[in-house]
Amino acid sequence: DQVFRRGENLIESANNLEDARPHHGTGVVSIAVGGQPEAHRLIGIAPGAEVITYRLESGAGPPTFYRLSAVNFVAAIADAHQAGAMALIHEYTDPNSYAGDGSSALELAIDEAHNNGVIQVCPVGNMNVSHKHIERRQIDCEEVACPPIDLPLNIPRTIALGPQMVPVDSVLMMVAVTGGRPPSVSIVSPDGATAEIELNGQPQFAGPNIFAAGIVEVTPRNTGIVNLVLYAEPAIPVGRYSLRLNQVPGNALVHGRVNDMKTGWTRGVAWAEPTEGSGTICYPSTADRCIGVGAVGGRTTFDFNDSAGFGDGSGPGELRGYSGRGPRIDGDRAVDICAPDDPISAAYPDEMNLQAGLGHAGFRNFGGTSGAGPFVLGALALMAEAFPNENSDERVMRLLNSADPAPMGDETDRG
Repeated sequence: DQVFRRGENLIESANNLEDARPHHGTGVVSIAVGGQPEAHRLIGIAPGAEVITYRLESGAGPPTFYRLSAVNFVAAIADAHQAGAMALIHEYTDPNSYAGDGSSALELAIDEAHNNGVIQVCPVGNMNVSHKHIERRQIDCEEVACPPIDLPLNIPRTIALGPQMVPVDSVLMMVAVTGGRPPSVSIVSPDGATAEIELNGQPQFAGPNIFAAGIVEVTPRNTGIVNLVLYAEPAIPVGRYSLRLNQVPGNALVHGRVNDMKTGWTRGVAWAEPTEGSGTICYPSTADRCIGVGAVGGRTTFDFNDSAGFGDGSGPGELRGYSGRGPRIDGDRAVDICAPDDPISAAYPDEMNLQAGLGHAGFRNFGGTSGAGPFVLGALALMAEAFPNENSDERVMRLLNSADPAPMGDETDRG
């Protein structure tokens, strides 16, 4: 709960070296409002705007399933409204736990805040080429005759954790199914053995040296969810597994997410038959009233090959391959607009200078949809200054109408 005035050196005001190190929010705030036109060569989109920042923990939640609890985030949204904020950007995600149909407590709080005049901006995430999303559609069938749906999953021997390669000791999975009833699930091991998992939150045997636990819920918008965690000590055996879904209703759409808690947006544990180009947007950009922001190339061309899959050859103005795509599981478009992903206006302390006690800051790229989102936030701040009598809906429409239209057929990808 600290207040800093314009012109203060926030690096030198830090209590210790760790506080002075850059974090995700450093880049976001710098792109949106950083710098002063008369003093700096590189400035943010709206350097005259004032900011309130919240650095939050996820709060209490079922620890076994690592679900992002909305309690602290909902409280921050209410506080920003009380403080008179014009817009709020959500630079966090939980891509592996929620249905993303717009009905969770956090998504509804985002909607309410927008309706109360605080525009909400949500980067859509960088999941599209991570191979951590899968979609399947059940056939047209009667309930008793509907076949199981298998979601094949590859467990590698090791995955990247920074510069190190480490074994896979835990895997989180989420399955969302339209139609209102969560499926029953089984784990099929590489040797063909099948273990049905009771979705009661209790650990149980799921294969050689593997344990599992799962929970279920049905959202207010009639989406069935299964959250499942697999874990083993020291590691889950290598191989191709399947998450088998039973009792999936006819014509139901299935979304599956997987997370090894180490590789983030890059490839690690992955679906063996992943879906790209559809449904890869991430919560909470799935809220009805949040502006979902995707990423297009800003200054650079991704012309390299890498294990993360980001080297797709996309250049300036082209949709980045990693940028999350719509629609939501219920068909809502969700991606509203795209912005550049690699600005250099993010101020970062130089590590060597910090260690030497000099406190000098430098600049570096800050990319992904997290780098695109503050462009939209900054643009909204300029609109508020230029058109002070417009309400939040009018400013959002002005923003969207000012953007170049997406190519025909790309609306769910670009807005």
